[in-house]
Amino acid sequence: MSQLVVSESVASCIANQIAGSRLGNIAIYDETLQELFNDPTMFMDLNTLREHFSIINSRFKNYNHKIYLDLKYKDVKVLFGSFDSDVIMSYTICM
Repeated sequence: MSQLVVSESVASCIANQIAGSRLGNIAIYDETLQELFNDPTMFMDLNTLREHFSIINSRFKNYNHKIYLDLKYKDVKVLFGSFDSDVIMSYTICM
């Protein structure tokens, strides 16, 4: 059995390096949602997100526009053994 032992600062540094690379990009669109949830009927348009983002209601009249989200994350901080959990990762999502 192998183990890798790192401190919180090293784990945070590794996570931030991954976040800054191509591995840190998350693309969400119809095909990825359908594959993720194994549901070929899932789709993503403004109607899907408008209840979560109020700005959509004030800016758009037609909610049938397809959406492609390209998410990145940054400012990753890793905590070990805090708040009754083994690992906590806090981060900022950028759209």
